[in-house]
Amino acid sequence: MIGSAQLQAVFKNKVDSIYERNKDAIGIIVHVEAPKQNISWSYATGIADSKTNKPLNSQQPVLIASNTKPYVAAAILRLVEKGSLSIDQPIKNLLSERTRQLFEKDGYLLDAITIKHLLSHTSGIQDYVDEDYFKFVNQHPTYKWKKEEQIERSIEIGDPEPVGEKFSYGDINYLL
Repeated sequence: MIGSAQLQAVFKNKVDSIYERNKDAIGIIVHVEAPKQNISWSYATGIADSKTNKPLNSQQPVLIASNTKPYVAAAILRLVEKGSLSIDQPIKNLLSERTRQLFEKDGYLLDAITIKHLLSHTSGIQDYVDEDYFKFVNQHPTYKWKKEEQIERSIEIGDPEPVGEKFSYGDINYLL
């Protein structure tokens, strides 16, 4: 059986080889958590800042928002399988009263937006992520956004678009 140190060397070599083959990649951070194999391993290669060439650190905070989307989608589809939700179910009654009021006040038709629209980024809801958002995140890397702040920001920076007509990638869809 291969030991923990040997596995970590294999992991490191694999990450390094992937990074070397992808010249456009700025950097890669990997964490492996396998308690039964006695492994808790983190590794980074590449740079954290393309302007300063500061090396990437395996312990630095990173935005993982989009990496969570497949898990959220799988969990929702499992609830659909179990009959707890319908993919074509409007989101209106799934939102908190405050969230519902904020969106409706801004002109969103929550009876028309379904779970499927959220999952497929066709909800017509303005995303809260824009250039100013990234600027703030870069200036305040340890700031912990609250869901309510992101929802309010989404409403403040844009207006509703037609539901189901246009793909517009947005974290807000999965946040909701």
